[in-house]
Amino acid sequence: MIIVNEQKTLGSKGFARTVFDSISPALIKHLSKEQMNDITSDVEFFSELDFSGLDRNEFNVVFMAVKQLTNLDKHWQGILLRAMQADPRYTP
Repeated sequence: MIIVNEQKTLGSKGFARTVFDSISPALIKHLSKEQMNDITSDVEFFSELDFSGLDRNEFNVVFMAVKQLTNLDKHWQGILLRAMQADPRYTP
């Protein structure tokens, strides 16, 4: 499951893992080692990809990374991007 914020979750364990595996290179460049470890642990142990603790800049880095993915199901990618765009941290 992907946790966009406290009010919005979506997807399955497999979708969360696929998104995480695909955006990890971008996350490593922009998040602290501690943040990366927390996100990795959540994915590995709980099958949850949690964006709720990210600040505005980090959230937008994740948004752009998800937007640029070509290996996701386009329907689910669109749902995730729309959910992220509805979050107050999103900056167009």
